[in-house]
Order: sequence, then C-alpha cells, then structure tokens
Amino acid sequence: MQHLESQTFRLPLLYRVVIALLFPFGITLPFIAGIMSLTQGTEYFWLSVIGTWGGLTAVLGYIVFRYLNGYQLVISLNEIRYVTPSYEITAKWPQIKKLKYSGGVEGLHAPDAAVYNKSRIPFFESTAEYKTFIPVGRFAIWGWWRGPIGQLLKEYVPHIFVAGNANEKLG
Repeated sequence: MQHLESQTFRLPLLYRVVIALLFPFGITLPFIAGIMSLTQGTEYFWLSVIGTWGGLTAVLGYIVFRYLNGYQLVISLNEIRYVTPSYEITAKWPQIKKLKYSGGVEGLHAPDAAVYNKSRIPFFESTAEYKTFIPVGRFAIWGWWRGPIGQLLKEYVPHIFVAGNANEKLG
C-alpha cells in the first residue's frame, strides 16, 4: 500500500444523502400538519403544503448534509484524528488500546487521547465516553476492515487485532 502523509476519510456519500433527506422530512411533519389545518378548505391548500414542505425539507436537508460533511477520519504515520463539527480527538498510535463497540459501531478505544472542544454551544458537547472512542466503522458502508482503513490500522496498530472480532475479520 502506498503511504501518503495522511489519508482523510469522510462519511459515505450514501449515508450523508439518506440522512439529509430523512431527518428534515420527519422534523417538518408538525409544521406541515399546522399548515394543513390553517389552509384546509382554501384553493391554495396543496400549493401551501407542498411549497412549505419542499422549502423546509430542502433548507434543512442542505444544513444536515453540510453538518455531516464535517465528520472526518484522518490517518497519518504517527496518529489518527477523528474530527466532528463540535470536537476533535487526536490519538498517537500507542494510545490506541483496543477495539470497542459503542452505539452499534465498531471503533477504537483511546482513553489517553487529546480532545479539543470546538463547540461554543454547551448542547453540542459530548459525553466523556464518546471522547475516548473513535468510530472507524462509520466511515465505510460494508466493513471498514476490508478497505483502506482496515489495512492502514492493521499496519499502524497491529496490537488491537490480536484478540476479538477484528482478528477473525483481518486474520
């Protein structure tokens, strides 16, 4: 495998598009119900419903897509960085202790990693558990261990593949 200074991985495009379409669709339902009740029986009923729903969904979908675009996994020769819109985790390779599942996603447990809070809004601050977890599984649709992420991690942190599910996957 050719080594570059660093390789950046983003959330899969399909994941970003589906979430950007479904999330605003559900969020706008109460607004559309209100518009429907206000305009029911008027000649502009369907125009107001479709126009409002389409406008809200398009704007919120774009915002969600841009937000999800801020998630990155950067793998370099010395470290791994997990970048989100609200915080960033940087861990040197010896700080990665094991593979771990959290929230149904496989990732790396790095209890001594450096965490940088980028959020000015307390609502977006994450819990302590997430600040020690780098979810590498989110950056591949069908198994991160089969693609370039798995190959890089197998080379840089082979000690995490000694026991557990990753050993069976990469073995």
